[in-house]
Amino acid sequence: MGGPDDSEKIDVLIMFSSYGLLLKSVENGFLVPDDWDVLHVSASQWFLETEKMDEKYEFPAEVRPGIYRLEEDYLICESGEVFKKLEYGIAKVIEKAHSRKMLRTDEKAEGLFKIPASYKVYYILHGNNLEQYLQLNAPVEEAYVIISNAPGESKRDYFALRMAEEAPRMFPDDLESEDESTGRKLIPLGKLKGLEKGLNLKAKELIVERRDLNIVEFNYRYFYSWEPADYCIEIKTNEELIGGMMYVYADVFGKSIPIKRVVIDDIKQEELIHISKSWQVYHSWLLKKATKIDKRVYVGGELKLRGKGPVRIIFNFREINKLVVSKGKITKESSDYVEVELEFEGEESIYIEFDYHE
Repeated sequence: MGGPDDSEKIDVLIMFSSYGLLLKSVENGFLVPDDWDVLHVSASQWFLETEKMDEKYEFPAEVRPGIYRLEEDYLICESGEVFKKLEYGIAKVIEKAHSRKMLRTDEKAEGLFKIPASYKVYYILHGNNLEQYLQLNAPVEEAYVIISNAPGESKRDYFALRMAEEAPRMFPDDLESEDESTGRKLIPLGKLKGLEKGLNLKAKELIVERRDLNIVEFNYRYFYSWEPADYCIEIKTNEELIGGMMYVYADVFGKSIPIKRVVIDDIKQEELIHISKSWQVYHSWLLKKATKIDKRVYVGGELKLRGKGPVRIIFNFREINKLVVSKGKITKESSDYVEVELEFEGEESIYIEFDYHE
């Protein structure tokens, strides 16, 4: 996607997860909103002028019968009309007293502003179809929008960290600190309208490789009766995706229904997403042997499965040796980590034996 056409003189907005940097053309007398910070103006001379605006009234005013509430010195009607008692009678308030910031410049120039803006990323996972959406908010009607994202930044936003932890410091320091974020990406979205209303934008649609799995994290240390496995979804994509919120659909009792809303990390082509405890697979463990010789522990026992579906058994021990699993296939193996997978229906009994360094 190309950049903005300079001949259009369109505003350019760089959106971070909790603030925005807006570059726009300004002239002498430009009114700066109260929640905007002026960072830089390209004019040879410029300054901010604060102008105090007195309250404005309509007098005399007719106060119709109705329901009102008293708020400080004001009488506020359900319709939104505001009245105030003055020494010479009741007046309708047209505009409350306030101050405004006006940019004074000796020439037409480019202004850089820090503004209250934000974006959120969310996904819809329906079968193998993954849709990515962006929710954009900024107090501008139209702009050429570029998203700036660093690994984990979108996910942190969902945990409501303070803005001081989320956003860098004021310009120019914030732009320098951005360079220190490894993996930061700039994503151009093009010319967008309706940002001030809260714009939801479908950014992309992907076909992913999806597997619904029941995970059993093996723990031999005690006998336990039937417990649910962890229901997880493994997805593989051909590209990296920004972390955010994901709405997950699954086939349950012959129906495709939304089952969970989860917060996900940045997806780097492959991700295992924990959804909930499983309603399909339960497991129990009977420890038959646990012997320690020097610094090695020798384990043997029986893992039972009940239900149906694909199961991944995870062994996470130091220096695993002589692993024997009576059923299933080893799909991933290292000195300290092993995955065994099988598919079953009904009940299954698996004998497991191995030793490891304590």
